[in-house]
Amino acid sequence: SWHIRLSIFTKLEIDFQHHTSIGGLPWTVAGGVARLAFRHWAERLENGLKPADLLIRSHKHQYRDSFGAHKTRATVCPAWELKTEYVHKVVAESALADVGGVIIMVDPDKVPKLSITPVLFRPSSPKPWRPQ
Repeated sequence: SWHIRLSIFTKLEIDFQHHTSIGGLPWTVAGGVARLAFRHWAERLENGLKPADLLIRSHKHQYRDSFGAHKTRATVCPAWELKTEYVHKVVAESALADVGGVIIMVDPDKVPKLSITPVLFRPSSPKPWRPQ
């Protein structure tokens, strides 16, 4: 499925999609995640629909979170693999991918509050080669 909306305890809605557009430049990514959260919230309301409480997105290979910037929160999950040949070709300057996942905890007595804990494994950068 391209898009899944999940309702938890009938009060919390989580919206899942793989792809997202948050910008890829180091100085625009943090604002891009907040813009994603706000855009979802505004467009849903404008169309008479209930916005999700949390957006889960992927495909950017680095963990990002809008935290409490807007009423809808957006979290971009880390990658499941290291920087690929394609990433080396397209954005050679980018940092190594964050590898891992996120743990989402929902307390049924405190819905719609939730906690998100990233679990990240950041590999070390390659050591420079020194000819003998």
